[in-house]
Amino acid sequence: LRRARTARWRVAANWKLVVENFQESHHFARVHPGLERHTPWRRSRSEFSPRSCWLTGRMPLRDESETVSETGLRRARPWIVADPEERRLVRDAYVLPNALYSLQPDYLLAYRLFATAVDRTEVECDTLVHAACPDDARAGLDEVYSFWDRTHDEDRRVCEGQQRCAGSRGFAPTAFDPSEDGVRAFDAMVAQALRYSS
Repeated sequence: LRRARTARWRVAANWKLVVENFQESHHFARVHPGLERHTPWRRSRSEFSPRSCWLTGRMPLRDESETVSETGLRRARPWIVADPEERRLVRDAYVLPNALYSLQPDYLLAYRLFATAVDRTEVECDTLVHAACPDDARAGLDEVYSFWDRTHDEDRRVCEGQQRCAGSRGFAPTAFDPSEDGVRAFDAMVAQALRYSS
């Protein structure tokens, strides 16, 4: 693979809210109509094992989507996933404490989170493509970048709203929805890590 772009942004929210947002797809229909169009949240699945430092998930692509981008077309980007059946999936992974990955059939998003304050997180995201991917318009990378710039901004606004609500005097924790199994697993992972460190 080769790095095609690095994007950076700040989120006015705790890093754990950023990871929780990454760990569930339930919000796609309301927050991310573009993602819902390519990877419907009801078909997503979390995969994890107890006492692990990583969590994974999978989201099948809709039949009409080759990948996740503005058009859903791969253009001239070579596959980076070898197995044709696996090319119909988007696979995500979180690795404790600050790495997130989203493997598309034709590119990889690699995120690093940096907690700069209790309510501030800096995010770096590399877009990696096959080494043979063309550098010109044939690759359609602008369709990938614009899609994810918008989606990341949608997530940023949601996380910042959650931070404001969690910081209010009226905030009260509640139960997890069954679709939030990845969030529940992440929270358990953090709790376990804190127990070991104290």
